[in-house]
Amino acid sequence: MCGIIGITGNKVNPEKAINMLSRLDYRGYDSAGIALNTGERVEIEKGKGKIQQAINKEKLPNRSEVALSHTRWSTHGEPSQENAHPHTDCEGEIAVVHNGIIHNHDELKEKLEKKGHEFCSDTDTEVIPHLIEERLNGREKNRKEVLKTIKKVKEQIKGEYAVVVSLKGRKELYGFKKDSPLCIGINPDGEENYFSSDIYSFSHLTNQSIALEDGEKALITPKGYQIYNGSLQKINRQPEKFEWNQEKTNKEEEHHMLSEIKEQPEAVKRLLKKQNEEGLGRLTQLIKNHERTVLTASGTSYHASLLGAHLLQDAGRETQAIIASEYQNYIKPGEKTLTIGVSQSGETMDVVKALKHAEQRNSTTSSIVNVPKTTIPRKTQHSVKIHAGQEIAVASTKTFTNQVTTFARISNQLGEQKNIKKLPIKIEKTINKNEETIKDLSKQLKEEKHIYIIGEGPTYPIAREIALKLKEIPYIHAEGMMGGELKHGTLALIENNTPVISLRTNDKMLKTEEEIRSKGAKIIPISTETELEIPEGNKIEKALCTNTIGQLLSYYTAKERNCPIDRPRNLAKAVTVQ
Repeated sequence: MCGIIGITGNKVNPEKAINMLSRLDYRGYDSAGIALNTGERVEIEKGKGKIQQAINKEKLPNRSEVALSHTRWSTHGEPSQENAHPHTDCEGEIAVVHNGIIHNHDELKEKLEKKGHEFCSDTDTEVIPHLIEERLNGREKNRKEVLKTIKKVKEQIKGEYAVVVSLKGRKELYGFKKDSPLCIGINPDGEENYFSSDIYSFSHLTNQSIALEDGEKALITPKGYQIYNGSLQKINRQPEKFEWNQEKTNKEEEHHMLSEIKEQPEAVKRLLKKQNEEGLGRLTQLIKNHERTVLTASGTSYHASLLGAHLLQDAGRETQAIIASEYQNYIKPGEKTLTIGVSQSGETMDVVKALKHAEQRNSTTSSIVNVPKTTIPRKTQHSVKIHAGQEIAVASTKTFTNQVTTFARISNQLGEQKNIKKLPIKIEKTINKNEETIKDLSKQLKEEKHIYIIGEGPTYPIAREIALKLKEIPYIHAEGMMGGELKHGTLALIENNTPVISLRTNDKMLKTEEEIRSKGAKIIPISTETELEIPEGNKIEKALCTNTIGQLLSYYTAKERNCPIDRPRNLAKAVTVQ
């Protein structure tokens, strides 16, 4: 979940490293740091808080040969200057940044301390530079010895990790990984190259990248790169071209989240134009070829998968959605099962693990992702891209819409007839019609501690998703559930004026509203004929327009509560650890 940047070049300035790192701040933003290797020394500046607060550029040299930077989402050790990356060895000559978790760090730290190593932080990461220092002690720090050392260190540590290493006096950076993402950016001008957690960090500088695989080691220099396998044999791998840029609305909004909500009509248009029909057809055929389809995902992508399962069931296919972290506990995959991983980032660790488990048991695997050249599409036998464009806000909005639209297109290929060509217009109408009403409603909801959302059929997943957004962004406890389930327990929590948002789809929901209104609830309906109004349409159009209202409601309520909308506490965009 942390963001890693490494740059090698003849004249690397700290401004470029910080700007590239800023493009990854959705991966972590509780502390940040940078190490500049000038050849003579390694200068480090780091601290608690967001990137611009944590790094004082005035204390850094103007130029260096190597830059290493990191933005952190903490798992071991609280956010602090001491725990911020990069971390160094005892002499301050080896700098390391790391994304992931070293599970046996306590054991390794104890052994190193007995040998005289002194630690300055509470992080698991700090064992890595000390392990490298211990192994290199007395050896010449040439490329061959450094690679052998990294191989030995990799054999000692257990966990998930992407690591980049800089050594004083060397113009190269070394990287290695297991389960966490790490890629190389190849600059076409031949003057510098990059390591990163995410191609978006360098997509404004180059469109050529190489994704490292588990067990591989790599080094980059200003002029080139080299990749090695587990036995340190060279691997000849050419960079691949990619297309990946931040897609924005013409109108700049106060927060990325609002911009991304309002970009959804364009995101759907982009999907309808760019989504590969052949690839979509192949996924449809895979569904037809298997007796059962399992959709596995986390968070917002799981809610999209719930709605996707509903749509594929409509098309006559046995389908279920399961939260990725529980896949192994509830699913018994096999040759007759198709497992589809659904993810915005393409790096969600729980989804990666679920897909590995499925493949080990002979289940065919496929994926539906947003970010290209990532772990999940590389590891599955087939993948479909949703073309939502880069999402900067932690809360996923346009990704959800394009995931569901993708499932609608698959359902249509399986025989359903749900026209979605007018979906962009209907989402735009929903925003224009309801935004001012939602602003007023948010003023009423800002003091609420509990909100309930009820739906049915296709709006049940929408109820779950709206509840998630209310928890993520304005920090209000919210529950999304089936309308028919409210009376089985949760009704006991309904008090006078308790807000219940009803995603009204039929007369059955009206009866549910009457019952909970009699208990004192304040009903807030969303339908084609209420104050919060969605356009007429098929079930997909209605569901996604309803969800757009929920997104706006979460946004404006958070704004009323002065919450950090784009960077909610304790959350990161890409969850790359279990």
